Amino acid sequence: MLQEIIQSIPQRFRPDKARDYKTNIHFILKGDEPQEFTISIKEGICEIKDGLQDEAACTVKAKSQHYLALEKGELNPQLAILTGKLKVSNINEMLRFSKCFIPYPKYINRDKAEASQPGKDRKPQSGPLMGYRILDLTRLLPGPWATAMLADMGAEVIKIEDPESPDYVRDYPPLIQGLSANYLAWNRSKRSASLSLKTDAGKARFMELIKTADVVVEQFRPGVMDAWGIGYEASKAVNPKIIYVSLTGYGQTGPMAGAAGHDLNYLALSGVLSLNKDQRGRPVIPGVQLADIASGTYQTMQAVMAALLSRQNTGEGQQVDISMTDGLLPFATIAFNQYFAEGHNPENQHMALSGQLPNYNVYETADHKWVALGALEPKFWTNFCRLVNKVEWENKAIPGDPDLENTKAEVAALFKSKPRAEWEQLAAEADICLTPVLEIAEVKEHPHFRAREMFYEGSLMPLIHQPIKFSKSPSAIHWEAPELGEDEVD
Repeated sequence: MLQEIIQSIPQRFRPDKARDYKTNIHFILKGDEPQEFTISIKEGICEIKDGLQDEAACTVKAKSQHYLALEKGELNPQLAILTGKLKVSNINEMLRFSKCFIPYPKYINRDKAEASQPGKDRKPQSGPLMGYRILDLTRLLPGPWATAMLADMGAEVIKIEDPESPDYVRDYPPLIQGLSANYLAWNRSKRSASLSLKTDAGKARFMELIKTADVVVEQFRPGVMDAWGIGYEASKAVNPKIIYVSLTGYGQTGPMAGAAGHDLNYLALSGVLSLNKDQRGRPVIPGVQLADIASGTYQTMQAVMAALLSRQNTGEGQQVDISMTDGLLPFATIAFNQYFAEGHNPENQHMALSGQLPNYNVYETADHKWVALGALEPKFWTNFCRLVNKVEWENKAIPGDPDLENTKAEVAALFKSKPRAEWEQLAAEADICLTPVLEIAEVKEHPHFRAREMFYEGSLMPLIHQPIKFSKSPSAIHWEAPELGEDEVD
């Protein structure tokens, strides 16, 4: 198997990725199947040479079984480097080198993939957005996730990537059979076009596509698309009805418009992060990308559909400016309202819905799992108190009650008396707003999500299904994520 993989390297070579690139990489494999060989790239040709020949730009050392696992997509490259299973003398050179090859799992499954994904003829066959064409220039998480769900809704989404620098997430771990799990999740139901927007030919081709499109979604910093000559004004000149959605961290205007940032920066600037502090007052980073998804992905979906509705009413397209930071401000609406009304800066430890109340809290169970009690309204709290034979608690869940902490401690002790499954069973029989705190590994198999068909069984991995359900025009995951430039787009 190892020899077969090594011998396939020249066949997996992509000359289009190696223009003007010249290198020699030494491979030293130890263990059960020791090997030493050199891979040489020069003038668009890839060769394998026995032994360590010529001067190397990078040396790779690994056990043969670890190298085999890497090639098969069973071992994450970054994890392999961090754990010492793979030793690379020049990581930057190795990253450049690896982009010149089709991963082995893709290579051996290419005929099957081509047969199952017919390229230029495929179009979504269901969904409320059928008939609309979206040009997707986004990368990483927020934009691609939005356009994937719009594609599930029936829009023809054409993912446009630079052949020399495609979406970074294609190579981002975790990997499944050499493919990025994140890329598979965020780019299903799309078509793929390879197009360099920095060349005259690429720009001309893009403007031809603009004539056929309804929406552009782009995620570059303000001014980049204009500098390339393909911004909103240039696009509007060839298609007055075009809707041009620009998604950025800080928006198209303001003193921070051109600044770089990530989810954490947007959470910090919006004030949302300050509302998630531990007992020492240290801000706690959430375990999910709130700005990227809630403020980026969902705002983009909302913007596209609202702008399409506006165009239907007015006949005019428009540019839409989405700031992920601005979009976080509504998340803190209760805190802002409290500040504006009372004039003092709110702290989450003192806010009613942030763990202050015994009837709105999380509790550990006897088996060291957790449940969430959301019995906020009096009727739910009363139902809970009577269910557990603690009627004396009924009037002890009022903000400002001097006995709140003692009541929380008593409730916490009660929850530790039974395992989570028993509390779930009790909750199913009573109206008390009690749910388990599920681990990610438990969610997919929960009866509720199974009944809602919230996971799609893909060929490589399950995918989160479209959360919005339409009775007359159902959404669907039409096909799995495309290869770069797989589609011939007219």
